[in-house]
Amino acid sequence: ISLRAGDRRAQIASCDIQIPDASLRQLSAFALYVRRLQRSIFPAPALRDGCWDMLLLCFSAAAEERGLCVKQLRSFIGESGTSVLRRIEELEAAGLLLRARDAIDARRTLVHLTEDGLNRMKRFFRQIDEQSESFGVGGKPANFGSVQQRFTDGLR
Repeated sequence: ISLRAGDRRAQIASCDIQIPDASLRQLSAFALYVRRLQRSIFPAPALRDGCWDMLLLCFSAAAEERGLCVKQLRSFIGESGTSVLRRIEELEAAGLLLRARDAIDARRTLVHLTEDGLNRMKRFFRQIDEQSESFGVGGKPANFGSVQQRFTDGLR
């Protein structure tokens, strides 16, 4: 079915897509800003499938000065072991992650951010922090500490 230009404009106008809550518009604009920021800092493979989740998990682990084992990543992301290993290889090739045998238990492989990966994550979050106020979404939730603790507890 083909619509003439005038019919399309009338159809679009009749949808009445309005977001009355200004905070939702601000969050939407901020989400788009964050996505553009991701693309400007990270190579494309870092933003595919579960790769971004892996970077976030490894960044949280780095804050606690530890690595994550592949099994932890697989459990959190919910992908098969083969898929997780493929994602890790993509991020290694991009220079963002590295794997190393666990010094305590050689059966385990730990995954860490590289120095470049850590620097990119820091840069990303610093820029988000700097820009969040201008989008009207600044500030941490009152219970941020407990949310962060529950998240990191789930990785152990």
